[in-house]
Amino acid sequence: MFAKLLKRIAFELQSLFGRKTLEENLDEEIRLHLEEMVEDLIAGGKSPEEARNAAMREFGNVEGLKEECRDSWGMRFVETLFRHLRIAGRQMIRKKGFTAVVVLTLGLGIGVNTAIYSLAKLVIFQPLSFPNADQLVAIDERTDQISSLGVSYPNFRDWQERQNSFSAIGVSRNGGFSLIGPDSSERINGVRITHEYLEVLKVAPLIGRLFSAEDDHPGAEPTALIGERLWRNRFGAKDSIIGETKNLTGQLYTIIGVLPAIYPIESRDVWTPLGLIADKGVFPDRDNHPGLRAIARIKPGIKLDQARSNLERIAADLAVEYPNTNAGHTVTVESLQDRLYRPSKPPLVALLGASGFLLLIACANVANMQLVSSQGRRHEFGIRVSLGANRRQILGQLVVECLTLGLAGGAAGILIALGSIEWLKTILENVVPRIGETGIDGSALAYAAAMSIASSFLFGLAPLRQAMRLSQKEAISLGSRSSESQQGKKWKAVLIVGEFALTSALLVGAGLMIRTTDNLYKSSPGFQTDQRFTFSWTLSGTEYSEAEKRIQTVERAQEKLNGLPEVSSVSVVNPLPLSGSGNGTVYYVEGTPLPAPGKSRSTERIVISHTYFETTGIRLIAGRLFNDFDKADTQRVAIVDKTFVERNFPNEDPIGKRFINGRGPPSDPKFWKQIVGVVEHVKMRGLSTSTREQMYLPIRQSTPRDYSFVLKTKGDPNKLNNAVRKTLFEIDSSLPVYHLSSFDSLFDDSVSRERLLMQLLGVLAALALLLAAVGIYGVLSYTVGQQQREIGIRMAVGANRGSIRNLILSNGAKLAGAGLTIGFLASLGLSRLLSGMLYGVSTFDGASFGAVVIVLGVVGLIACWLPAHRATRIAPSFALRGD
Repeated sequence: MFAKLLKRIAFELQSLFGRKTLEENLDEEIRLHLEEMVEDLIAGGKSPEEARNAAMREFGNVEGLKEECRDSWGMRFVETLFRHLRIAGRQMIRKKGFTAVVVLTLGLGIGVNTAIYSLAKLVIFQPLSFPNADQLVAIDERTDQISSLGVSYPNFRDWQERQNSFSAIGVSRNGGFSLIGPDSSERINGVRITHEYLEVLKVAPLIGRLFSAEDDHPGAEPTALIGERLWRNRFGAKDSIIGETKNLTGQLYTIIGVLPAIYPIESRDVWTPLGLIADKGVFPDRDNHPGLRAIARIKPGIKLDQARSNLERIAADLAVEYPNTNAGHTVTVESLQDRLYRPSKPPLVALLGASGFLLLIACANVANMQLVSSQGRRHEFGIRVSLGANRRQILGQLVVECLTLGLAGGAAGILIALGSIEWLKTILENVVPRIGETGIDGSALAYAAAMSIASSFLFGLAPLRQAMRLSQKEAISLGSRSSESQQGKKWKAVLIVGEFALTSALLVGAGLMIRTTDNLYKSSPGFQTDQRFTFSWTLSGTEYSEAEKRIQTVERAQEKLNGLPEVSSVSVVNPLPLSGSGNGTVYYVEGTPLPAPGKSRSTERIVISHTYFETTGIRLIAGRLFNDFDKADTQRVAIVDKTFVERNFPNEDPIGKRFINGRGPPSDPKFWKQIVGVVEHVKMRGLSTSTREQMYLPIRQSTPRDYSFVLKTKGDPNKLNNAVRKTLFEIDSSLPVYHLSSFDSLFDDSVSRERLLMQLLGVLAALALLLAAVGIYGVLSYTVGQQQREIGIRMAVGANRGSIRNLILSNGAKLAGAGLTIGFLASLGLSRLLSGMLYGVSTFDGASFGAVVIVLGVVGLIACWLPAHRATRIAPSFALRGD
């Protein structure tokens, strides 16, 4: 059986590439057979001439026999295909303008789709670059009040000991390091991890080794891993870096390995063992969640739901064992890929949908052009049928022509996609993870090819159906200027309605994002952004272990910065508003029932200098601001925001009220804080992100190591970089200054996702609008050309130019109106994809829908008016003679 198959394949290949030899063999075989028949007849008594004539009569049609043999060789399909391709090529060359418009239109739709697919596959389709990435999960603690707490270190250790669903669990804590050299220092991205963290990811070092259990405990020799980026850019990719010691934030660490640049670890430059500080600060406190994030690898054969149930059961046991700290706590277990890419998914899915709409609009435009083209070829098809061509051959020719155009459009689309991807990389660099890996690879080429074939089917469907309905008698009787069939008119109307429907949906989506971005820019973050400058400074090392030393250094820096001629006010804060970060803490208000375990309210905890509200312009509503008398040895005080008051003192004066933040015992006076002022609410984590109530503490009563300075300037804040660096260098040259930015830039960054989505949807909507306008203009122009005789008769019997114009305009208005109606229904689906990104606007926004009606109405009117105006210029006598 297998031998026969191989023999057949060999014969097919020979018939395809060795046709000349086969033809020669066939001629020789027929000649020998005829000569043998002639010899037999001569031997029977016939003359040579009679024998040859008789042999030819008995043998039959030689050419017909050759055709049957060729069919048996399997060459008929290939010959037919090549013939169709030659005809398609001649058609494309003969109609250069038509071909160029079709290829460009399809290339635009396919190119945009391919570019966005290449971008989206990293987020939606392509797994993380780790072995068996589908086994990786992210773990978080949560309560009914707080959806994401992070992880408590003691809880993490209990999970490790009690679970049976994971091969490894590790935790990390983000934080920068100061890389201090002999002459300079710089701030680098860093993270502290447990030694199991990289075991979970199954990362192998480029050189050196990874952390072990011996490196990851209190009192161990300080070791560090560095990233490939830092290794190459700072240390020249030298292998000798292994074993060297580096000063990181005032402590010497021995470099033991280099990690490869793999997302998401590529964003870090240095890793140190978390266990080195596991016995310090808040880490031993089970009730504290100090910014730890956990990841784990599920064991082979274990499902995600099983692993989640296992960890939820452990969390429930811990809640029983430690009710004061763990009651009401449970866990969230989800795919690590989902956790990392969740912010990027909704806009990319929306863009995929929008680019799909654009491709459908392009296909509708090409289908209309194909209908017009096929209308002019109906006479040609009829003649071919009368000469012996069957319907299958006609349809085969049309299919090949459509595929040829589709693939040519796909080739143009790949070129457009290459340029689009580079543009998208530029504008989405800080929004989409791994965007640098985006490119036209094998899967993108396959996607473009699939889109090309699918597009060929879509835009070829209407012409093919029209050709199938064409009878031989009808085709022969029609001239090249024949009137259009009713079926063709219906198809054109359906396609125009579809174009306007899809365009209106895209315009609604763009309108919603325009309204969202406008609302965000108009919204107040709770402070003033103009002429404000900020930077970060970390007081690291043993030199700043004492709070009093940190206070003195910060106040000295404020004093020197205040002396700059460009600066009118200086303050410090931790954390910085609009930075996306925050410090959450639970609290208890005096005089209210003690909350049940796990039911405590939470607030943002913000540490500031007493000049902060003046510098940022945050409005004082009641009470007083902090002053120089709010020190470590005086009454603990706090300023709260309006949201804090509305939740806890809705009908009371909050000034003088007391509360505890954290879990200090009410019996200890040092934990109570007295409210001395109320200020406006500030959007700490982003303009579109809701923020819980806020409390402010004076820096002298709560002294962190990390500070963000805020400077109110007299001129352009972006010109302060050098002056700020020089001033801080004079105070301590080992402490790097980083994250220098104007407040206006912070504000812009906080709306970057919405702004970029608005821009991209706007570009797609503009292209769709252009295609829709060209589509309806082309259809009406063609219709006017087909109706010249009718228009001439109407004008000859008394119709005026206005009535003719109104007739054409009304036809176009009906198509556009039907498209708008259907489009509004379709737009509800697209706007639902955008719902999570909208701000201050509903998915059914009257202003957006109204604007779309106006824009499409105006564009449709212009596209309809031009053919209508041309119709009124037709001379009745010319139209009647020309038919």
